[in-house]
Amino acid sequence: MLADAGLPVPKTVVTESFDQAMEAVRKMGAVVVKPLFGSLGTGMVLVEDPEVAYRVFRALELGRYVYYLQEFLPHNNEDYRLFVVGGEVISAMRRRGENWKTNIACGAIAEYVEPDPVLSQLALKTAELLGADYVGVDILISHGQPYIIEANGIPGWTGLQSVTHVDIAGVLAEYAIRQVQLAINKD
Repeated sequence: MLADAGLPVPKTVVTESFDQAMEAVRKMGAVVVKPLFGSLGTGMVLVEDPEVAYRVFRALELGRYVYYLQEFLPHNNEDYRLFVVGGEVISAMRRRGENWKTNIACGAIAEYVEPDPVLSQLALKTAELLGADYVGVDILISHGQPYIIEANGIPGWTGLQSVTHVDIAGVLAEYAIRQVQLAINKD
């Protein structure tokens, strides 16, 4: 959906076919294999070697899993999380990891950053396209180009809350109350 709208995303292949998954590795080289349902970086695997891909994909095949593969983009072990509520970026952080995974739960460090205007526009457009009242948009920079790597419909914000002055829970609660009041007033 995001790619169809012209937003920058890594090349992505979603398939139930072992052969198509292997072909994706041959074409893209290194890929991040992601679970369809997951959080905190758990279950993501970086596959750079066709032999390893073969073994990983055969194991996934046994479980009848869907292959969700994203082209790996070098990113200096950092990315950005922008938190959007009600059509506004309320806060942002940079996450720096010891390796390619930049999830706080995987040991990355959160640093507050002022929301960059370019990244903010990407996050806002993502939320708009998804029809999301709130969303955490993860963006990495590779070779000077931003890429949206994920839009989290149930984003964790512990890391962000630890580095921002914004009361994220309060903002979400106030937004929800306003939405309920608008709905009541419509009737």
